[in-house]
Amino acid sequence: MSDNKTSTITALRVSPYGRISDTDKKRAPGINHQFRTVHPLIASRGGVATCDYFDNGKSAYKPEVIRDDGFEPWLQDFIDNQTDVIAGWDLDRIFRQPIDLERVIKAYCHAYFKEGRPKSILWLPSMTLDLTDADARPSRACWSQSPTSQVQRP
Repeated sequence: MSDNKTSTITALRVSPYGRISDTDKKRAPGINHQFRTVHPLIASRGGVATCDYFDNGKSAYKPEVIRDDGFEPWLQDFIDNQTDVIAGWDLDRIFRQPIDLERVIKAYCHAYFKEGRPKSILWLPSMTLDLTDADARPSRACWSQSPTSQVQRP
């Protein structure tokens, strides 16, 4: 016996993001390698990949560099409710500087708490982070993994 009610299950819209700077040629994997790792991750978690966002040749530490090819459009698409989740190869590929993480956390929290959108998650091969977590565990986890956290303090 079947009833006429239908349930709609909507897969999370996941935006793969990758970045490589001109100085990363020997240290970091190329954009294609990053996406070949991230796309199966998205599929394995039941998400649907949207368009790939990437910044090629964008330095992590030069403040004058604006990531208007990938990061900024991704963030705006998230704010505009065109995507639900960001997925990346590693934290340092997504968040160049602490301000990048802060901007994403602010956008995620606004979407979840103010707009009532699904809880936004950051998917990486090495971890999954809930960026709306109120006790700041994601921030600590991010910076404990970040190359900038290795700076020795006096």
